[in-house]
Amino acid sequence: MSGAAAAEALHARFDEVLKSEWTRLGRKVSGLDEGQRQAVESIVAQVVHALADRPARTLTTTNEPALGHLALRLFGARFDQNDVSVR
Repeated sequence: MSGAAAAEALHARFDEVLKSEWTRLGRKVSGLDEGQRQAVESIVAQVVHALADRPARTLTTTNEPALGHLALRLFGARFDQNDVSVR
């Protein structure tokens, strides 16, 4: 597996977690107006993407396939050559 493919799968996994958690926390932010909700959603998305960015950059710059497999396993992501998806 290439580092770029592993990084793509890792980003997909983090995006899935973001969507899942945002749905789960929906009731807690229901009292916010639309502008406030969008601001919170934007901040949370920025944090999640920042957390995924460093490992993803490392995966794209290394030539160690085992590292990609380990990172995907660690973060609960799955890689299929025909589809990048998450569990």
